[in-house]
Amino acid sequence: MHWTSFISVLCGCLAVSTSYYQYVSVSFRAGTDCSLKSQWSTKDVISTIEWRYGVDPVVEWNRDNRSAVFRAHLQDRALLDIQTGDLMISNTRAGDSGVYTVFINSGQTRKINVSILSAVPVPTVSWACQPEDEGTIFCVLTCEGDTSGAEPVQYSWTHQPQANISSHGDEDANKTLPKSINVTMVVGSDSDVFVCTVWNTISLQNSQPSTRPSTLRETLHPMKGVVVFTSFIVAVTAAIALHRCWTGVWFFHKESTPWQSDFWRRRIKGGDDSENNHPKELEELEANPDGQPETQH
Repeated sequence: MHWTSFISVLCGCLAVSTSYYQYVSVSFRAGTDCSLKSQWSTKDVISTIEWRYGVDPVVEWNRDNRSAVFRAHLQDRALLDIQTGDLMISNTRAGDSGVYTVFINSGQTRKINVSILSAVPVPTVSWACQPEDEGTIFCVLTCEGDTSGAEPVQYSWTHQPQANISSHGDEDANKTLPKSINVTMVVGSDSDVFVCTVWNTISLQNSQPSTRPSTLRETLHPMKGVVVFTSFIVAVTAAIALHRCWTGVWFFHKESTPWQSDFWRRRIKGGDDSENNHPKELEELEANPDGQPETQH
């Protein structure tokens, strides 16, 4: 009984091993033709072939009918090799992506995860910079490009050694990097050149070499801008107050303009603005404040 049980278990394991099938992932460029291999390797005559898309049959053939039946999205775009069981799909499109399973002689032989992808675009590098510490500039560089239909995609960056480059995350800067990276640059290091690369399993593109745009090289620190603006307001306010104290009137009551000498002339108390009092009349008023005529001796 002991040996009988052992042999039964061994036969069961062998039966399980013979039912093993392959699972692979493949990618194709949209608009091209693809061939899904059944990997039928035995010398047994093929009598039935069935391809399924998910759980739905899309191709069926048997030796009795002699003709393949194509269903769903493969109608008019597929060919079946009845000698090997391979399935050829022409003019592939995004809707062809999915899991295909082939059954030959009613046994499952292979499962294929198919991805139909678009080619990646030629990317461009965008910059967003601001001063960080004294003598350094913090920039966020982004690898721009419409990758719709091309995902999943990956990015990498190359640069000259002057910049301190890091990623948005815990990734190693020497390995695959995300779409955006952080860069700390020394002020004046405008020769730093960056190139971003984007790729997927069917294509790869590099950006043009990019340096920090000239419009960002002399970016004014926000606090410096506040200081300059505040200083300007203080200076204007002080000038207005000084004019008011010196002339006795507000500047907008003056008929003259700032570049005329009368604009800064002091107003005489009890009278109109000094520009309405002639110098000779002022001298006579000071010599004879009571207004009495002078007597001659």
